[in-house]
Amino acid sequence: MLNKWERIQAIKLFGLNTEESILIDNPKLSNEQLKFIKTNKMFSLRTFSNDDNANHPHFPVLSRSRLAKEIKLLLECGYSSIVATCIDPRHDELVGCAYKRGASITIEVAYGAGTVRRVTHDGKIDKSFTTGVFAKRTGDRRLDYIISKIKRTPVDDCIFEFSWYKMPVGNKKQHMIFWEVTGANEKGKIKTVNGAMLKL
Repeated sequence: MLNKWERIQAIKLFGLNTEESILIDNPKLSNEQLKFIKTNKMFSLRTFSNDDNANHPHFPVLSRSRLAKEIKLLLECGYSSIVATCIDPRHDELVGCAYKRGASITIEVAYGAGTVRRVTHDGKIDKSFTTGVFAKRTGDRRLDYIISKIKRTPVDDCIFEFSWYKMPVGNKKQHMIFWEVTGANEKGKIKTVNGAMLKL
């Protein structure tokens, strides 16, 4: 099973916009990690454990001073930390997830501020629909853009998590950002459209 960091790297592999982030899984920070932290004042922090794929601690907005304290505690508890430039969920316009299977894409979305967890964990869904091969436009340019991006990815039977922001964010400075992608099968492995497992 791919961990959260690897699922973000898969998004980068597809050339999609995602967070600017580093992985911290060791208390001794590298020069590159220290530079990333010193360059920014505010951060978003997501965590994971290689032992499972459960819902782990998440800090959407953290100061540099609090970041250091949280990472120390998280490492002691066995978590790896994904430290990203701060993307404040109060600036979301919509959040959601999309299941891609063949030419079909099923979208579940919630409107307004908040994290994707509103949809994936809390089940707060404002709109849900499925597109086909000859799908018409949704009437929402943001959703049309999301669908077009997902259709072009070379993978199948997988779930994408995304948000749309009022201002450009992420490593490509776009309004649309993908957080991660995971296989819909029980092991979470990502398959290519040819059926082979995705290699990172």
